[in-house]
Amino acid sequence: MRVFQPECTLPERGPAFIQQPNVRSTMDIVWSALVIIFLCTWSITHLSVPPQVRLLPPAKSFWEDCRRDILEVWYPFRRKALWMLFNILVPEYVFSKALVDHLGARRGTKIILDFQSGEKRDDEVDWTLTHTHFANMGGVFVRFDSDGIDPSATEGPGSSIQYMKQLIDCCKEGYRGLGPFDWSVHKAHYNMGKRWLDEHDDEHVDRESARALVGDVWVLSSAQLLEARKLGIIEKLPRRITRAEINDKNKGDGLVKTLAVIQVLWLVIQLIIRAKMGRQSSQIEITALAFAVCALITYLLLLSRPKDVYTPIVINAVRDADFDEFCKIVRLSQPTFMMSGCGYTMETTARPYVGEDRDRYGDMLAVGLCGGLSIFGAVHLIAWNFDYPNDGERLAWRISALVVTFLPIIVMALERGWNEPTWANGGCLKSTVFHTCLIVSSVMKFVVFPVARLYLLVEALRSTYFLPPTTYAATWANNIPHIG
Repeated sequence: MRVFQPECTLPERGPAFIQQPNVRSTMDIVWSALVIIFLCTWSITHLSVPPQVRLLPPAKSFWEDCRRDILEVWYPFRRKALWMLFNILVPEYVFSKALVDHLGARRGTKIILDFQSGEKRDDEVDWTLTHTHFANMGGVFVRFDSDGIDPSATEGPGSSIQYMKQLIDCCKEGYRGLGPFDWSVHKAHYNMGKRWLDEHDDEHVDRESARALVGDVWVLSSAQLLEARKLGIIEKLPRRITRAEINDKNKGDGLVKTLAVIQVLWLVIQLIIRAKMGRQSSQIEITALAFAVCALITYLLLLSRPKDVYTPIVINAVRDADFDEFCKIVRLSQPTFMMSGCGYTMETTARPYVGEDRDRYGDMLAVGLCGGLSIFGAVHLIAWNFDYPNDGERLAWRISALVVTFLPIIVMALERGWNEPTWANGGCLKSTVFHTCLIVSSVMKFVVFPVARLYLLVEALRSTYFLPPTTYAATWANNIPHIG
């Protein structure tokens, strides 16, 4: 590996203002880009409220107390760190989820406000978009009086019993070192859940929701919460669930967001100045800009969504639900993309959904994924005429950026056309051509596209060793405070 050590002349003794060096190192470039990527992906990670843990007996020693304190910090940090890494690998996912969350929350808010305009009680809260986001992220628990089911009743053969037992065992285990989740099996709900699962063996999404409702705590979305209010399972949407109280639970880190904004603004200024001065930027800086653009749009979509909320608001149920009401609540469940077998609270991957509109929000998810991918790929086109180690890598970068930008749109258009009788059944030749294009695009989606995505990330890092000399020439933007 060739290493170049720049040497700067030291100033003479005496008072002086020393300017930044007129060069920047490889690590200056890499660290400033990585800091932007980490800050952006960390600051836009808005996770659901985690399951609550039952209080353990007081610690018997100082070290036991310290261990619990460490675990209480570790579990939330680990969950958020894993999602941050996932966002780095798949930035379009959090973009699309934010879009669907925002649209679902806006429509859910309108439905609840329409209901309140005719049937709102005097002591009910004035509902807002923040309330809807808070409910959709698992922030409202409905607690029922426990009826003390015999644990042995949850044992036995049968797929439905085994399916529910997975959740029951997981809640009993809870977080290792902190105790079980604050959740118990509810006899009436357990029997209704078993009946529902036996009758609907082929409906995976709703089976997940039915299993989540077999306990004495229901974590309901805004649509389910409204249905529970209409059915009289809960008496009202309490006034104590104020927007101020929700915002008080909001632990959005203003410092991290401020640092992210400053760092991104510095990068944009740096790129503009370098372009005007004819000094090439690096590919990894363009990749960082792509993450920043996706993060900015995502953050705007999630402005009303609380962040890092760890404790819910509990509403006590006034009565148990009957089977028909249980079914209605299940049908209003939130579909998920990456189902987890553990946790009675809604998963971070849950997407808001209102009533019968699952297909509509599935379409919006596809639009969000395509939009996020196209934006991410389009930013990489800025490096179209950059220097690369060789002509082959330049061509591969251009093709990869074009694939990431346009392939999602083409595939979505073809898949939409698949459901269009005019194309799918429009004559032998027309149908054959269309089906061939659909097969080719599907192969590209599952084979070519992942390779293109991976290449952009790998080449952005690899090219830092082969940058032209002008890339290392600094500009006056280096005098702007930044990290790197």
